This record gives sequence, C-alpha cells and structure tokens, in this order.
Amino acid sequence: MTLPVTFTREAERDIEDAFDWYEKRVEGLGSAFIGAVESALANIENNPRGYQVIYRSARRAGMRRFPYGLYYVIRNADVVIVACHHAKRDPAIWRTRI
Repeated sequence: MTLPVTFTREAERDIEDAFDWYEKRVEGLGSAFIGAVESALANIENNPRGYQVIYRSARRAGMRRFPYGLYYVIRNADVVIVACHHAKRDPAIWRTRI
C-alpha cells in the first residue's frame, strides 16, 4: 500500500545538515547520502508498515552505507518523516518530535 509522504521542517533540516557535512568531507559524498535517503524513502513509500515500531508510533528505516535512519509516523492516510538521525546521537532529539 502506497501512502503519500511529507517531511517536517526539522527532518528537512536534518537531511540538509547531513548533506552539507558529507559534502564538505568528500565532494560527491553528500549526493551519495541523498541517494541513500531517496532509496529509504522509496522503501517507506512502497511498504510503510514494513518497519518495526521502535518508539510510541515511530518507525525507523535504515540507510545503506550511512549510519542514519529516517524516523517516521503513519498518521491517518499519510506518512510523516519526523527526523533523519545519526545512529550514534542521542535519540531524545528525534523522540521529542513525535
């Protein structure tokens, strides 16, 4: 079942910050990161309930090659991406967005 996906402003900012960080390290790595985000997003769109609930109603889709996850909730008939969060950072940051 495909559901429409939206991003919170915080999640968009998370992705922009990670892109900038990777791109400053190695030219083109930021673009590879965006590709991983798009791949995870496609998986969420194709099977939104395919990922386990990890906190309250939030689910996490991991990304290949990068230690980040897309954290999202299913609300009514759509998916809301609430964070793009590094696995080693404090989860309280994204949990406050639920």
